[in-house]
Amino acid sequence: MKLSKNEFNYLKENQGELLSIKGFLFLNSLSKNITTEFIENKDLINVVLQIECNLKEMGNNHVFIDLTRLNEKEEVLFDLNTTFKLESIHQDKQIWLIKMIATNDGESIIEKYIEDTHRQIENVSISIIFGKLMCDMNEWNQSQKYLEFLMNDLSSNHEDLAWIEHSMGQVHHWKGEWTEARIFYDRAYDRMMKTDPMRIKDSALVLTNIGKILHLQGNYEESYEFHQKALTIIKQYYSPNHASVANSLENIARIHRRRLKHDEALVVLQEALKIREEYYNVYHVDIAMNLNQIGITLLYQGNHNEVLNYLNRAMSIYEKYYQSDHIYMVETLQTIAYLLYEQEKI
Repeated sequence: MKLSKNEFNYLKENQGELLSIKGFLFLNSLSKNITTEFIENKDLINVVLQIECNLKEMGNNHVFIDLTRLNEKEEVLFDLNTTFKLESIHQDKQIWLIKMIATNDGESIIEKYIEDTHRQIENVSISIIFGKLMCDMNEWNQSQKYLEFLMNDLSSNHEDLAWIEHSMGQVHHWKGEWTEARIFYDRAYDRMMKTDPMRIKDSALVLTNIGKILHLQGNYEESYEFHQKALTIIKQYYSPNHASVANSLENIARIHRRRLKHDEALVVLQEALKIREEYYNVYHVDIAMNLNQIGITLLYQGNHNEVLNYLNRAMSIYEKYYQSDHIYMVETLQTIAYLLYEQEKI
């Protein structure tokens, strides 16, 4: 793999220390046979990562997966917040060898992600959660390859297939491929409706994401109908203070804002925030998203004095989970920049 000079120097300065990777680490070869034919860019430094992973010490913690079966390349994927001890760095000809040892210090973050997902989608398997996690971390292409592998590995009547199709829809959704996303969402919904008994409870999440696609396409009234339908189902199956209720309320608030009903949007967003803060009781990405939406709504109202507080609170949570180039962080920084620009004009 290739590192920038800044990244490489940072690693050299931290030999012997623990490093946590907020994302996914893809190793493109399991082989030690490295050639130098592709060494061209002088601004990048070629490195080989030699990672030791003691399976006995890791116990049942799934910190990596062999992706070789997914494509012709030999690939290993290390998951979110796998922690490494940086043992040593030394040069062999034109390539630097970086020796690292994988530890399970990041286990609690993965466990919390799985727990939160299971609280919202009760029976979804760990393998599908793993694909969802990749998608949430902006690793869309790898998530798509992984989900395609799962899809081809299951029988047509497997209960997980609807969730895989839903997750594939989310991947296309994030990539901006809305038509493809809608196709997979519709397939997932149809599959849930054709089971006996019908999976009404599960369908709420699919309806929600169809509503989001319609929102992005500018079909606000139809989007509102899907979100209301999803909320009706959610209220039938969940308590009033469940996170799924808050998710639906936020989606409806966004429609209110599109209708220029900013006061109504703010009331609904504050209600959603109250539910989420009581439900999670700790910092959570959904709380950050809620804070960000309140900040944007206040900005539309011209209430500049409170906006920065909400946006900074959102950023402080995002920083715990994401790298600096994650879309949520970028969008929030753009909003802060716009706010400062507007304040400069006043």
